[in-house]
Amino acid sequence: MVNIKDVKKEVEVDYNEVEDVMQLIFDKQKELMEKYWTINERWSLHSPKVQASIRRFSKYTTEETSEAFEEIFKYINPYSDKGIEYKEAMNKKVVDVLKWDKLLHFQEEIADAIHFFVEKMILAWIDDVDILYQEIEDDLLKQKWKIVQILKYKDLEDVVKNNNKTVDFKNITLWELYMYTWRFIYSVNIADNFLRNKEWKHSNVQTNIPWFMKSLWQSLYHLTEFLLASQIEEEQLLNLYILKHNVNKFRIKTKY
Repeated sequence: MVNIKDVKKEVEVDYNEVEDVMQLIFDKQKELMEKYWTINERWSLHSPKVQASIRRFSKYTTEETSEAFEEIFKYINPYSDKGIEYKEAMNKKVVDVLKWDKLLHFQEEIADAIHFFVEKMILAWIDDVDILYQEIEDDLLKQKWKIVQILKYKDLEDVVKNNNKTVDFKNITLWELYMYTWRFIYSVNIADNFLRNKEWKHSNVQTNIPWFMKSLWQSLYHLTEFLLASQIEEEQLLNLYILKHNVNKFRIKTKY
């Protein structure tokens, strides 16, 4: 099966020419979706079928994020060839652990999670990441934070770092990475709590759109925390996404 190690030479996106990495990711994901989704303008967030699709992509995002951390667990398992005790290993710094070999799968699982996460957003009619940036700005203002302007993903990274002033993401431990992994998974799934309609239910509960939106922007915020804790900043995020994007284009074209 083709994976990211097989398509490195296909990367053609120049990071220095990208205005906003996250918006580019959203746009690229829409390109992929056009090959296998027929999104009707009459789709409604109140529809049981639409809600089921959104939940499904939350599940996929959770699965891939969990698999990413599992790749690290393989190297800290006390029964592995490394012979490192679990407690000792979890207190190691992520930058040291990620120097171990065969962690390509760790990055690939994260790339998969990002694909599914962004697809969930698009299914929820969020195809312009500026909407989420604005929601984060507004919430920070309500919390009486200093006024911040988020125009691109790099700005969001800076906001997250400033909001975690006691955290040195460059020297974070595996325990801390585990915490940020959980925060992201939690935020992805708790958003779906506002989708109350099921295919078998006869009642039609209207979605609380403002609260659903709040949960969506929170999940983007926590994704950023998770990526920073995984030592993946803006440029590497772009490279990982594009590599897997090329894999997925190939798979769709060849009907794997």
